[in-house]
Amino acid sequence: SLDYLRKKGLSSACLSFELRFAQMRDMPKMLPAEAIVSMIGKVIPAVDSLPKLIAFATTPFNLLKGVVLSVITFLLYKRLSPLLKGEKKR
Repeated sequence: SLDYLRKKGLSSACLSFELRFAQMRDMPKMLPAEAIVSMIGKVIPAVDSLPKLIAFATTPFNLLKGVVLSVITFLLYKRLSPLLKGEKKR
């Protein structure tokens, strides 16, 4: 929790959902996984372990991000394709 981080001397904390499993596995070297799970568990009560964190927080976020980026790409590609292909506008 944030109290744990304050005791360690940190004045603020930021958790990125952009971490891959290997990075999360290696995080105990910097911050105990239990502290991360505890922080996320306060926001998403179903999260009480690392696998549940991945299942209920990381995966849905990445799926949503993928859909949003796909829609944006679909909407913009036609207009940007000449620029991407190096063609001059006539």
